[in-house]
Amino acid sequence: MKISPISITNFSKMSFKGQEVYYSRYEGANSLKNSPYWHKNSSIDKMLGSYHSNQTWKAYYADPLEPIDDVIRDRVDYIIYDNEPSYPRIEDVETNYLGKNRTNYRNDFEEVRNYYYRREMAGHANKSEAQYQQWQAAECTGFYDRAGNARFRKEKLEDGIENINRAIQEKEIENLELIASAGKSEDEKKLLEMKQKNYQAKNEKYSELDKLAKETIDRDKQEINFIASQIENIKNNIRKCQDKIKICSENIKYCQKKIASNRKDIEILNRDKKTKTNLISEIIEKELKPMFNSLKEFYVKQGIKIIK
Repeated sequence: MKISPISITNFSKMSFKGQEVYYSRYEGANSLKNSPYWHKNSSIDKMLGSYHSNQTWKAYYADPLEPIDDVIRDRVDYIIYDNEPSYPRIEDVETNYLGKNRTNYRNDFEEVRNYYYRREMAGHANKSEAQYQQWQAAECTGFYDRAGNARFRKEKLEDGIENINRAIQEKEIENLELIASAGKSEDEKKLLEMKQKNYQAKNEKYSELDKLAKETIDRDKQEINFIASQIENIKNNIRKCQDKIKICSENIKYCQKKIASNRKDIEILNRDKKTKTNLISEIIEKELKPMFNSLKEFYVKQGIKIIK
């Protein structure tokens, strides 16, 4: 049985014997997890108040399976146990291979492997068993690593689909806003056209009055000037209506053009989404399913159990 080396820098600086260290007087027990001797599955047992009442500001980080005697308990405020970590549930790993679970289970396999390395080095358990367990965890890491490229490509495609979905949603929302804007401009345009029509009718009437006023024998200059001012006001209003109608028409035209462009973009995005979805299915069926089944078979063959 061949065991590949553990590649954790801290181990080269650490003793594999239980460590008695001072913890922070400022942070108290909160600082216990900041130690390099703390591990993911470590647990804390408080001695202060149970075995002694004199605070020593010391903590003892025990090795895996290390027996702790009363001498140590009386000397420290806390004992930190290095507990056996659990393998990840194969059902959870399956969702990482075949679903959208992005948990990096390599860390879990390496956590088990590193624990048994510490267990071997500490010497409180069967050395051969510890080495065998390291091999087993390393094999799981190997299975997981071999599927890494396929998982990466699947996840990249999944991210691409998420980006596409966001882009489609943004364009659909924009189209709803454009439709509302175009509808508002249509309503405003209709109202302005009605106003323009009324102004033109009034202009015709005032033009007739202007003609009559000028043809009358006793021409009233004040009346003629009043009619002329009314005609000028009406013409100004007609020009304003025409300008606003032009703006409305341009906005309607812009909205219609943009809506059509967005719809075309959505069609292209949906085609790209379909292509990516098909590629994901292909990666899962041809690569990830067989590789996951290999890991699952190893779990079954080795009788790997999950620690509750």
